[in-house]
Amino acid sequence: MELFNQARMERCFDIALAIFKNWMESGRFDYTVRPDKNLDGMAIDQLRTEYFTVGVGDNLTDVPFTDLLIIFFVIEAQLKGMETGEMNFATNESGETNFKLDLQVTTDWPDEEAMKMISHILIQYPGEALGKTRQFLASDSRHPEQGDDQQRLGE
Repeated sequence: MELFNQARMERCFDIALAIFKNWMESGRFDYTVRPDKNLDGMAIDQLRTEYFTVGVGDNLTDVPFTDLLIIFFVIEAQLKGMETGEMNFATNESGETNFKLDLQVTTDWPDEEAMKMISHILIQYPGEALGKTRQFLASDSRHPEQGDDQQRLGE
């Protein structure tokens, strides 16, 4: 198990920001989340030991389950911050838009919250057609979702 430190937190924020920026620029909530193996039938305790390839485009990084949850928690917080006006935007001298959002992040996700969060993440499974994703469901198993039908996190 990896020690959760500042570098790991920054990696989570960098990945979340790349996904969020791509979403804002392209108008599509498009990302990759791919486990090393099929998750069918895995209990939450098993999921917590898994690693996932996460990112956007060719910018992919392997992260543990907790980091996956943090990445999508940050994206959800960014969206809520935009909707409520709590996220402050500023343009620097280079013309880049930066933002500031205060949030608290946990690494100790209760089982129910972890299952709720991962159930909103579309996952590409090994051996399936490129672009085909499935949503992890806490109940019975999963149902197929098409990659082009990705919707806003939290819906």
